[in-house]
Amino acid sequence: MCRERTLFLFCLLLLVLTGLLPILLLACRADALPPSTSRVRILVEEDGMYALSYAELEEVGLNLDQVDPSTIRVLNQAHEAPIAVVGQGTELTIIFYGVANSSLYSRGNVYWLSAGADAAKQMTERAVSSASDAAPAGSFFDTVHREEDAFYAPKVSAGASHWYWQSLLAPTSSTFGITLPQLAPGDGSLRVALLGYTSDSVSPDHHVRIDFNGCSVEDAWWDGQSQYLLEASLGPSCLQEGENLVTVEAVGDTGAQADIVLVDWFEVDYQRLFTATDDQLQFSGQGGPHSLTGFTKEDIRLFDISDPLNVVLIANPSVEREGMDYTLSFLDEEPAGHRYVAVSPVGFKKPASIAAVTQSTDLRSPDNQADYIVVTHEAFQQAIQPLVEWRRSEGLAVMVVTTTDVYDQFSYGLVDPGAIRALLRYAHRHWAEPAPQFVLLVGDASYDYHDNLQGPNRSLLPSYLVETAYSGQTTSDNWFVSLDDDDILPDMAIGRLPVSTVEELTTIVNKIIAYERNAPPGEWRGRILLVADGEEATFAQQSDLLADESIPSGYEVVKIYAASVDEPQTQIVSELREGSLIVNYVGHGSTDLWSHERLFSSDQIPSLDNGGRQPLMIMMSCLLGFFAHPERASMAEELLLAENGGAIAVLAPSSLTLSSDQAPLNQALFDALLVQKVPTVGLAIREAKRSLAFETPDQRDVIETFTLLGDPALRLVSPD
Repeated sequence: MCRERTLFLFCLLLLVLTGLLPILLLACRADALPPSTSRVRILVEEDGMYALSYAELEEVGLNLDQVDPSTIRVLNQAHEAPIAVVGQGTELTIIFYGVANSSLYSRGNVYWLSAGADAAKQMTERAVSSASDAAPAGSFFDTVHREEDAFYAPKVSAGASHWYWQSLLAPTSSTFGITLPQLAPGDGSLRVALLGYTSDSVSPDHHVRIDFNGCSVEDAWWDGQSQYLLEASLGPSCLQEGENLVTVEAVGDTGAQADIVLVDWFEVDYQRLFTATDDQLQFSGQGGPHSLTGFTKEDIRLFDISDPLNVVLIANPSVEREGMDYTLSFLDEEPAGHRYVAVSPVGFKKPASIAAVTQSTDLRSPDNQADYIVVTHEAFQQAIQPLVEWRRSEGLAVMVVTTTDVYDQFSYGLVDPGAIRALLRYAHRHWAEPAPQFVLLVGDASYDYHDNLQGPNRSLLPSYLVETAYSGQTTSDNWFVSLDDDDILPDMAIGRLPVSTVEELTTIVNKIIAYERNAPPGEWRGRILLVADGEEATFAQQSDLLADESIPSGYEVVKIYAASVDEPQTQIVSELREGSLIVNYVGHGSTDLWSHERLFSSDQIPSLDNGGRQPLMIMMSCLLGFFAHPERASMAEELLLAENGGAIAVLAPSSLTLSSDQAPLNQALFDALLVQKVPTVGLAIREAKRSLAFETPDQRDVIETFTLLGDPALRLVSPD
């Protein structure tokens, strides 16, 4: 012990004498700091003035000591945001005006901060005076918007929102709160956005009364499944400081069998005092003198934000202390209507996140080449690698890209399924040949992009929402690979692994590799199970057509037609346990059920125990592949995720379509798989869809909404 201490002290003395100790300590400190960067991603989720400190930027690796402040730039989409750089050294702060994203897919807007290149766009300044003999404006018209997305309505009238606050079935009423801060005396106005959700032969078939703080303000009558914007005046006696109550009554006196009205949002215009809340105030200029009160800090800055792309810093306003607060005064020589924001140091907003931008593959390089593109959520980048290596061992050139890389390079960092489609279109047209054939999406989707419902299934890798004839809005992964503007036919083979956890992904990847590498031998490899619902004769006829025209004679065909066999439920489970190459179901369905007769349900999947004998399951039905529900899984997902077997891949719909429109796809797919022997499931689906007509909306819906949950490069095993 003593010898070790003596040796340590000797080494330390040697480092001091040779001058190496400071270098060693500096190196240790460098290891503890984040890697250096020159580009930072800033996520903004609400409008306002933002301030980024030296310490915040240093924490993500931007070394401002080595940067000329005049070269700090902030970009948003294709525009440069003007900035103000205040302070020096470690007190340096960068100020800019940020705007939230109004996208369907995310409230987050991305601003890019870079340093060390071109000169930045600085905020221009406009000097003002504070001297005036006139009295300052006492108030300004402000608008408060109140909206909650509490439930989703997939089928609504054209142009209407799909998210609503509350549904009212007449006769009933409901009361909503809306807060009006810093109320000044004066009139106001109310706007209420409603949707008629039902339609009846009587006209009008909707009647609503609106009450505001006990004031009866409006009776509204309208007809049909349509939007209705109610507007009403509010007298001074109806308005109150703080919370105000809006009551919406669906009266129920129209004579309609059912009168359902959906409440969307409220807006109130009112006179507001020039008093800050939380050390910031955004207001409409009135022209002439202004006096803004209620700030707790002296260093108040004033900005003209009338043009968010050209924010102006207002110079020389007067700041005086009044009791414990501070007041900002200025004489506005601009015409009324300019938008301003005044903010003290503690009133600046903070971004939702700040992160360094790491180096990534240039997805626009013409030197890229891939047969198989994997688009994955970052959480699954490592867990998908075994499947990637398996495909590479088969000779496929595979490129793995994360959603962040795709958004950064094709949608300015914004969450948008359009960025994924743009990547695939670019790769198909501009990458080195041969063009990509396969696309695998790794991550679950949800129509609840903003996570309003806080469900267990999050939108990790968004799908695209299309409007359909019978379901209203639903998901389409086909849209990603429909690359031509003149049709909806897929140009690439696409599949999705709808996973929410690494464990789920590992289960699916292991299943796929085990199936292709060493699926067990047996008669199951040559067996095709045809199941038909008994509620309509056309279901059995469609199955018979497959057996007669699209299944070669070398395969064993097993038919379970509910109308002609006893206990079809028992037989279906027994056959699924035995295993089949393909299982084809034709009939009615919902998200987790075959037929109203409950021929098969998701509850039975854990008990299948079909080991390595998993089939390709084809479901010519409705909604069984609706993989984007935020609160529950579809049958197709549960079959794919089953650890004890289930299915190796599933083709199923995310919408309601007619059996007569599904039948051509069913026949074309069997022809592609078994007659033409197209080598992979995904390519067979692509070829089957491309053989179809799409003259009617119903036919288009079949092409758009039948989705492969599984690997598009999957090869079915050969019969023994």
